[in-house]
Amino acid sequence: MTAPRSSRMPKGRLAAWGASALAAVMLAGCWGAAPVEATGLVVLLAIDAAPGGGYVITADVISPPGLPAPSPAGGGAGASPPVLVRQATGPSVFAAVRGLSLVSHLDLDFTHLEAVIVSAAVAREGLAPILQAFVESQELSEVGPWLLVARGSTAAATLEQTRTVVPYPGIVLDQLARWGRANSAYEPSHVWGFLTRLNLDGDQPFTAGVDVPVAQGSGKTATFGLTGLAMFQHGRLAGWLDGGAALGWAVATGRVRAQPLSAPGPAGPLTLELASSERRIRVQAGPGGPAVTILIRVTARLAGTNDARDDFYRQPRLLAAAQGQAAADLEADVAAALRAARAAGSDVFSLGQFVRVQDPRYWAQFGAEWGARGFRDLPVTSQVAVEINDVGLSVCPLFGPC
Repeated sequence: MTAPRSSRMPKGRLAAWGASALAAVMLAGCWGAAPVEATGLVVLLAIDAAPGGGYVITADVISPPGLPAPSPAGGGAGASPPVLVRQATGPSVFAAVRGLSLVSHLDLDFTHLEAVIVSAAVAREGLAPILQAFVESQELSEVGPWLLVARGSTAAATLEQTRTVVPYPGIVLDQLARWGRANSAYEPSHVWGFLTRLNLDGDQPFTAGVDVPVAQGSGKTATFGLTGLAMFQHGRLAGWLDGGAALGWAVATGRVRAQPLSAPGPAGPLTLELASSERRIRVQAGPGGPAVTILIRVTARLAGTNDARDDFYRQPRLLAAAQGQAAADLEADVAAALRAARAAGSDVFSLGQFVRVQDPRYWAQFGAEWGARGFRDLPVTSQVAVEINDVGLSVCPLFGPC
């Protein structure tokens, strides 16, 4: 009688089979993940109101087959467009986002989402449903895109005009938002920063508006531009700050980083670069309610002058006059921003946080309706001081007096 054969595989053969299987898995990619050429990277989402209710979601999707082929010379191009625009409608933001997968032949990946653009109409109705989708959706909760408001067109039209943006719209808009945060009074917010500010007592969220100017001439591509600061009250768009009023808000909230300012000088306009701003808030309680004073100190440098005779080194009075005029101009901008914010009932200055702490009795009475009533009726004054601590070099002519 012959002994029965063992059902076990010999160790040497088992090791060889395991190595082959591991190699096959490594060559095929991660378990359950679509190959690169079948994956679409969602870089931008545009959210508009659907005519019959619900939302229309438009997505910019990067298609790997359409990207330029790698080569030593950097040339080459794919056989299909590098950016695909896809659209879906649903009763909720989450349903519309999920519906995008039904109109795309690519497996959609949201981990590279750079920005969410909402129309002004959606923003006026309220952003709570959109923010809720980011909280509840596993796909969206892991990303922190910019939140911007389309101004001048629908959110979908904003994306439609950017099909030819090079290298692709997502990175262009991301770089613009980063520049805006560092160099513009139109400061964009991230989704999570907006949500955090929305939940603070005595504060209201804000973000930048965005538009796509019409491209002029042949061969030019449309790109993005920041077009104002959107103010919100309880998650609803309440108004806008533009131009000098937006700069006044940035100065009064300590957000100045590198904004230019043109101010009158002794012999003509001066160009200043506002380097920083600091503020102190004083709340004085009274029988009729609190009054707030904002003390602002701005540091600037002289970036240019129209007349070389403005010798600030040898004539300190000229420097004092320039600082005084710049302070007066900025104080007017701050006042304009306060008027617009109070008219909109949007405390984007965060003054309610100071009132809540320093006058709790008043806050207990009006805190629940701070934007609609308390902030509108709050007496606010501002005082601005400007210090020009860098006036550049004084260059004298070779012949003649300096």
